[in-house]
Amino acid sequence: MASEKASEVLSQGLFRSVDGQEVLRGFGSVFNVDVPFEQSALVETDVTSLAAEVDIFVSHSWSSNRWSKYLAVCFALNMRNSVVACALALAMLFSYDLHCAATDSSWCAGTGFTIMVCLCIMFLFVFALFLGQHLLCGLWGPKLWVDRLCILQTDDEQKARQINALPYFVMQSKQLLMLYDDSYLQRLWCVTELAVFVKCSGAARVRFYPLWLPRWLLITLLLDAMQVCVFLLVMWLFPQTLAVTSSLVGNRGWNHFLGPVVGWGLPCLPGYLLVLAPSMWSLKDKAVGHKQMLQQLVAFDVRNCSCSDESDRILLE
Repeated sequence: MASEKASEVLSQGLFRSVDGQEVLRGFGSVFNVDVPFEQSALVETDVTSLAAEVDIFVSHSWSSNRWSKYLAVCFALNMRNSVVACALALAMLFSYDLHCAATDSSWCAGTGFTIMVCLCIMFLFVFALFLGQHLLCGLWGPKLWVDRLCILQTDDEQKARQINALPYFVMQSKQLLMLYDDSYLQRLWCVTELAVFVKCSGAARVRFYPLWLPRWLLITLLLDAMQVCVFLLVMWLFPQTLAVTSSLVGNRGWNHFLGPVVGWGLPCLPGYLLVLAPSMWSLKDKAVGHKQMLQQLVAFDVRNCSCSDESDRILLE
């Protein structure tokens, strides 16, 4: 019965999809509830296309923070692209370094080259993290379902038909991206989307992203980048640091192994001390968010869920 109803919904052209670059366009302007749809740039063009299924169904609460959702979608869609891009860049640089070593080139041996390589890798990672879907131009990226884009906002009759068919859209999705925040389990629509997907596809295909997690990851990455920059600055200002600190240990017994540790550890110390306090604050914020999430999961009761439009409650129940 459900499959027949899903086929009927698909035949009516109600199910649509959108590319990742459109979801992330304008720094996630699609998640900005402060601007009415009729006044946004989204109303000017239809960026969706008819679909029989989508790769990712984006489930979120409209009361959650726009920037947190934008950051979470960036991590969900582009993290793999960032890692692959950096791995390829490192492989190319390693090959070039071997070539320089074979040809006795002095260009690779300088501190300036090391600084340039580290900065380029960090820039490449951040660039791919936020613009990975834009670089793909929608050709190889996943197809997504996002309510504000894939439900027609300018035709009330069509909008009502699509909202009524929402559970069948969930059934035709390969994965569900759950953008969890404090209000997620309070929204009956969000809980229904999650329940339908788990019932039809299983919990293994749910991609769970608490909105505090990408924020903590980004802060950690930025602090690590700052620490590396301080280390590179020390190496640039004092290029003989490694040799001097290693020679202080000597070369007897275990000191043979201790020398490189001290040689690299002391130049890293200023950057470590600089980011220590912000790192502890960020870790505490992450722990608080995790604790609150667990408390909300324990206290969850579907009877306490609410709808922005109470007329939807009859449909969902």
